[in-house]
Amino acid sequence: MAGRRPFRTLLTSGRTNRGRPEREEEEVPAMSALTAQSNTVAAEVTEAAFAAEAGRIHELVADQLVLSQGRCVDYLLDLLNLTTEPAVRAELLGCLDAIRKLSAVEGSLFRATLDTVSAAFEVESAYAQFVLR
Repeated sequence: MAGRRPFRTLLTSGRTNRGRPEREEEEVPAMSALTAQSNTVAAEVTEAAFAAEAGRIHELVADQLVLSQGRCVDYLLDLLNLTTEPAVRAELLGCLDAIRKLSAVEGSLFRATLDTVSAAFEVESAYAQFVLR
């Protein structure tokens, strides 16, 4: 298994000049190699989407003194759906739990939560680049 390559050899049939079938070998990426490439691209897209969404939400609530609880829940759930990082998810879930029984949320507290979530996301993203494999 140590010498395995992430490619598989396919045998395809072709025709020679004399009309007899000839077998050709063609190397194609194995599904595991394609999945790994897809996951890397998806992670990069998700990171960009999370940062963009967090920035958009921060701009929307920048001058708000009070926000409705429903709007805050919507924003936090949007961010929760864009990340798989455990620290970021924990912070988002903690905030969702804290505002569960409120009817309104102070704008400054919500902005502070967004800042904390964004900082946790940046730390987790930076750490992921340095993990030894």
